[in-house]
Amino acid sequence: MKKAFATKPNLLCAWFDHLVAGEEAVPFVQQSHLEELPRIESLQDRIRLAAGVLALTHRRVAPAYATVAAAANADSAIATWWQQERHRRMQDVRTIACLVLGDHDPPRPAEELYAELYALSEPHVYLVLTEELGWSAEQYTDWFVRAALAAMTAPSNHPPHQGAPS
Repeated sequence: MKKAFATKPNLLCAWFDHLVAGEEAVPFVQQSHLEELPRIESLQDRIRLAAGVLALTHRRVAPAYATVAAAANADSAIATWWQQERHRRMQDVRTIACLVLGDHDPPRPAEELYAELYALSEPHVYLVLTEELGWSAEQYTDWFVRAALAAMTAPSNHPPHQGAPS
């Protein structure tokens, strides 16, 4: 098997990419589940659809995150790829947040909202809730809907950045 992928890092990356792509074999943000988002009227219902897709993806991918993160600590080539993968995940969060928000303006600076959604959608959080605490996928989805709805509708707790004093 190693000959087909040339190196162990290539094999690990291909395995991980396959898990993310799932049965559709396309990047997360291009999966057909998400095509419906712009047609759904309610912000909460758009979040619920995205949360359901997220839970399905995490069920496949979340256990691999620990493996890949550990491998990134041991191999510089994997570490470089992993950093790119994390950046891609943030781009996916931004893209999906924009689809979910639709024509709603975020109640706070967009980058602050994206950072909060990135943290909420972290695969490790899914593992903690489902594996460690025994939540079902439905409980995780319900929790994510509440948390993401709060994030997408609550104003910022941080004062606007004033810049350096003159």
